[in-house]
Formats: sequence, C-alpha cells, structure tokens
Amino acid sequence: MSFSGLVFTFGLALLSLQTTTSSTAQLGDVPFEVQADHLFADTGAEIYLAEGSVYLRRGEIGLRADRLWYSAKTERAVAEGHVVLVRGNEVLRCQRVEIDLPSRSFQIEDFELRLMRGASPRSLRAALAEGRAPDAGRTLLTLEGESAQRPSEHEFTVRGARVTPCGCGEGETPSFSIHASSASIDLDEGAWLTLPVLYVKSVPVFVLPVMYVPFGERRTGFLTPRMGYDPVTGFRVTEPFFLTLGRSYDLTLFGTYYTSRGFSAATEGRWAPSKDSAGEAKVTVLFDDGAFDPTDGAFHRDRDEVLGRFAITGKHDTKFGEGRLAMDLDLVGDPQWKTELLPTFLERQVEESVSRLTYAESYDGPLRVAVGAALRQDLRQSRYAALTEERREVSLFSAELPGPGAVRYRLLELRLDAAPAHLARALPGLLGEARLAVSGFAAPNPQVPRFARADFRPELTWPIDLFGLFVLAPSVALRTTAWSGQANDESLALGQIALVAKTELFTELSRRFGEISHRVRPSFRHLVLPVLARTESQAFFVADEIDLLADVHQVAASIDNDVFYGGRRVFGLSALFGSDLGFRDQPGQGASPLYLNLELELHDVLPDSSLRLGARAGLDLELGRLEQLVASMSLVTSSWLSVSMHFGEMGSRVPRSSFVAPEELVPSNTISRAGYLSPTELAVSLADPASVLLFTPYRGLTGGITVRPWAALAIGTTASFDFVFEEENAALSADQQRQNSALRNVSGYLRYDSPCDCWGALFQMGWARDRSGPDVRVAVDLAQLGG
Repeated sequence: MSFSGLVFTFGLALLSLQTTTSSTAQLGDVPFEVQADHLFADTGAEIYLAEGSVYLRRGEIGLRADRLWYSAKTERAVAEGHVVLVRGNEVLRCQRVEIDLPSRSFQIEDFELRLMRGASPRSLRAALAEGRAPDAGRTLLTLEGESAQRPSEHEFTVRGARVTPCGCGEGETPSFSIHASSASIDLDEGAWLTLPVLYVKSVPVFVLPVMYVPFGERRTGFLTPRMGYDPVTGFRVTEPFFLTLGRSYDLTLFGTYYTSRGFSAATEGRWAPSKDSAGEAKVTVLFDDGAFDPTDGAFHRDRDEVLGRFAITGKHDTKFGEGRLAMDLDLVGDPQWKTELLPTFLERQVEESVSRLTYAESYDGPLRVAVGAALRQDLRQSRYAALTEERREVSLFSAELPGPGAVRYRLLELRLDAAPAHLARALPGLLGEARLAVSGFAAPNPQVPRFARADFRPELTWPIDLFGLFVLAPSVALRTTAWSGQANDESLALGQIALVAKTELFTELSRRFGEISHRVRPSFRHLVLPVLARTESQAFFVADEIDLLADVHQVAASIDNDVFYGGRRVFGLSALFGSDLGFRDQPGQGASPLYLNLELELHDVLPDSSLRLGARAGLDLELGRLEQLVASMSLVTSSWLSVSMHFGEMGSRVPRSSFVAPEELVPSNTISRAGYLSPTELAVSLADPASVLLFTPYRGLTGGITVRPWAALAIGTTASFDFVFEEENAALSADQQRQNSALRNVSGYLRYDSPCDCWGALFQMGWARDRSGPDVRVAVDLAQLGG
C-alpha cells in the first residue's frame, strides 16, 4: 500500500471544498470528490473542514471519517473518528491519521489494517460509499498497532504490532497471532518484527529476538514443515521454501531428511507468462545411503557408498494461433524409484513411465499435422533381475540394459489427418478423408530392434438418407502398413495392404414429455477386412507394439437410450452384441458377450446432493456366466457427506471376446486396460514380479467415505480389496502372507480447518500390501504465514 496516494487525496480534495455538502474537482486525469453533512472553508486562514459522514474518493482510494480538515499554510491534513480507508484489497481502520504533505509522512493511532482476498476492489469501494463495512471476502492478513509512522517512501514503523492471518468475527480472539514490541513494514513485501511472541488464543507460547513475516498471497519465505513415517524411508521431515520470481513465475525448494535413506533435495517451478502458455516442473534428487536388511525387512543407513538417484516430472502447454505445443515429463533414473518413494499404493504399481513432446497445427482447410517424440521407460523390475539384485543401481539410461524395450525412444512421430471433405458435386454427400502416421523407434540397447513404421489409410464415406427414417453410411478404405528395422545386425521388414469395407445403418428417435425428453438410437454395423497382400513373414518381435491388420469379418448391433431432464442427462442405458464370423483362413471367435452399460444421475436425493450410479456388465450368453462386471457409485452432498465405491470383476486373463481388427466393433484386449479394468487390477505382487501377467483375473472393490460432523472437521477413509488371491498357508512367511492378502491398501485421515480460516492440521495413516508397516503423514498449515 502506498500512502502517497492518501496524502495527495487529503490535501488536494480539501483544497476544493466549498460551503456545500458535496464538491468535485480534477487532479490530472483522475477526478476526486468529497461529500459530507457540512463543508466549511476559511479562505483567510486557508483552513478547510468537512464534518459528518465524510466520504472522499479519488481513483481506487476511498475514505470515510467523522471529520476531515486541511491547512493550506502548514500543508497538513487530519482525519478523525471512525476512519476507514480502502485502497485496492486493503482496508485500514483507525481513530486518527495525520499527514504532512511536503514530506509525505504520516502518523496513525490505534489502527487495524486488513488485506482481503475473494472480494474485488470495486466491491469494497462500493460498500464504503454506501456506508457498509468493506469486509467482504476472506481476510488474508490483519495488522494492528498502537501507533504507526511513515519515515520514508516505501516503509513505515509500528509500535505495539499484532499480526494474524485469522479471519475471526468481531470481538473473537484469533486462533494464533504474533505480538511484537515494534515492526518495520513494507506492505508489498513483508514485516520485520522485533521481540515477536507467538500467542495461541491468549496464551503466549514462545518468543524470538527477531522474525520476518511475508505479506501477500504469493510471498517469498519458509513454509510450514511437513513430517511423516513409512517403513521404506523411515521418519521424514520436509522444509519447503517458496520463492516468487515475478507475477508469472515462482519456485519452491524442498529439503527432506529420511532417517533410513539420507537427504533429498527438490526444486518445483511454475510459470504462466500468458493466458495461452503455462506449465510446471519438478526435479528431485535423493542421496541414498540406505541398505536393506533382510533380517528385519527394513532399510538402515549403513550403505558403503551414497547412491545418487533422481526423478523429473512436469508438463507444459502453449498455443500458437492454430498450433499447440504440449509436453509431459515423467523421467526416473532407476526402476525402484516409484516403487519406493511414491506416496500412494496404486502409483507405486505403475509399470512404465512415458515422457512426450508434441506439436500439432491445423491449417486452413481440412489438413491437420502433428509431430512428436517420446521416451518410454519400462519399470517392470523383473526385466532387470539378470543385471543386479540391487535394482536401485540400475540406470535406465544405460546401453547395457537387458531385455527388449527396456528404454525406447519414439522418434519422428508424424501424423497427417485430412478431415472428411466433399469430393464431387455430382455425388452429393460423398466424403473423403485420409490419415498418414509415421513413427521411428530406437533404444540404447543394440539388441533391441530399431525400426520405422508407416500407416496410410485413405477412406471414402457416402451417408445416404433412407426415406427420412434411417441413415445408411457405407465406407471403404485402403489401409497399408509397412515396417522396416534392424536388430542384432539383421534387417527386418514387413508390409501389408488391406481393404476395409464397413457399413453402418442407424436412426434416432426422440420425444418430449414436458421437461423430460427421451432419445433412442439403434444401429447395426458390418465390417469386412480382407488382407490383399502381405510380405513373407519374418522374425519381427516388438514387445510393446501391436499390428492390427488381419482377415476379419464382424457384425455388431447396439442400442442407446438416454433420458434428459431440464436439458441434463439423468439416465442412460446401452447394449452391444457382436459376433466374429471368421474370414478365409481366419477362424471366427464366435459371439461376444452381451455388453450392458447403465448410468444414472439423481440430484437432491439428500438436501443439496448428487447421486451417480454406473455399471457395465458382460454376459456370456453361450456359457451362461458373467464374464465382466464393473460398477460404481458416488454420493456427494454440499456439506457433510461424500461416498464413493467401485467394484469390478474379470473372469479370464484375456476376455474371450478379444477381436483383433483395425476397426473394433466390439471391445477387445487391444484397448487400454484402463478402459475396462478396475484400478484394483493394477496392484503387483512384489514378491514375484515375473509372474504378473498383463491382464489378471480379479474381483476387486475400492471405496471411500468422507464425513464432516462439523464444518471444521473432516474424517475420511479409503480401502481397496482384491478377492482373487492365493489361500494363506502356515508355511508362508509373514511377508508372503501379506502379499497374498485380500486387502490391498487402506488409509484414513483426520483433517481440521479452523473456523477462523487461518490454520489447518492433517493426520493420515495408511497400510498397503507392498509395505511392512504403516505410512503416517502429519502436516500443520499456518495459512498466509508459511502454510
């Protein structure tokens, strides 16, 4: 807050006073005005006075007081009685303020200054003009003092200072505050306090010789320390330091000490230089001197040599007119990093990390171009067992890594898309589109294949309206795929050409019943894919790539039902049934299960609540069994309760309905696992990672509940179960029994947020199947004073 504006406002406004109740004048390009019950001017003595409900405004500054006078001879201005001044998001209250215009110095007595957040400066000035208290929004910081002086342009000193971030009600004692005998303050930066005493309510806790308190929402300074414990790293304490680097950049430095592993340092940066560009990145380094002791199953700091380990994560997104640059970083230096150091159970089970850089641009017309490169890191620990038993020492960027695809670079990822466009006036409705995708792959291990792949597909589609009731959309495409590569000094090549003929017949029926509308969309699809030409098959094994070109003949039928209420979709039910008929020498795989999807959304089941239900089932009609079931439920209320639950079941390792085709009419195993597997499937038995298959049978349940018995207190718990596991055996060790337990992970937490909105505390404890002991986290958030 600059009090120079206050000085000129008092002085120049009072110079314009007449013996009326309102006066307006101009100062440069900014008008100012003063209103009062009575306005007086003694032109001989050059004294100007305003009394009774005085309101003064110039630009972004507004002032109210009982009395305001100005002496032109001494160039001094005084405001007295219930003084309230608003500038920006700052609200100053005091009994008396005296200002010397030539020196721009001032004196304030018995004052309170609040820095507000969540209310616009305009709304604060409007409240002041209407005679209301300008205190809308949240109190970011409150500064009180017995008196204050401004000796220089950029700072002022306070005697008897009291500082608190607590936004308590009138007359309430703040949860905590800092009292100091004196303070040197810059409202744009912070305050140096002399002999500060920390008070909890009205009780003094400790005293320091000096203390610095940063001001503002983005402040350079130390944040609240964080503490915790888990059996892998031991007890830990983290001290963050926040550094502002201008309006659009900031940096957080973390120093962490693990009693079982050593010291860790991290740097996290964030940037948003424009509305079209933003990102963040974090670099973490661990100087690990912990060694695993199998006798007690724990780590101890008795490693002979310190092992340097690192991880880099981040993201960035920038728009350039019609173009867009996106970056995702997820790099680790060894395959054990995520398993040991990530905080949640499911994060620790991840099997790969992918970093990617992509640039895409749309040109005038239907053409769209995208280029990119990516790095994939295989984190399946069984891949590195042949190298060393100490997998922390395995550098994922080493050329000596064993196994295929341990580290793979995706180079020259180029994709050209021509969106559907009309081709001929003589054939209205005839659309043409095309796609070209080119990828290059490499890896540092010379035994890993290096290859390039190109896929080109031109396609023609001709939607036909049948009697205004149905739409028949036949399409034909010519798809070519070519591979070329080298591994172990042997050249490899593969090429295929296929014809893709697809026909879809569909219609859409809808009807309204007041605010309720019902929509039905049945469809029938037919696909024939004959491979026209194929080079002689050669040894070309690439672990993580799937080529989908194969002789295929499939049919599928589906129906979608949707109900809308007030324009919002509240109910959805869909069904899909298909069959693979086989083609030429390719045998058919028979009928797929009958897939059913249900979605239901209800509001105000409880006051101010929403309920969402979802289910997906795969019914094998031939064998009369449930092949797949996934169900979820979510209940959220605005105040006191939040419940979520997810159940999933998969009866076979790979669904029998796996149809391999470039255009899948029914679900197959070529889609991402996340498309049809519950998150509980991601758990990995660390006792024998090599036995974990890509798709595993499971019958799992995850659930969570959060209850708020009071507005300030939240109690929550989450749990994950897998009911497909080996029976416990007395001959198994405790570690093996833990790995075979149905309970995958469970955690609970207790969160308290003070009613004064200035501090919070969190206690969280969890147990996971990949840990031999609990994971405990403790945090105290001192808002606005390093929280």
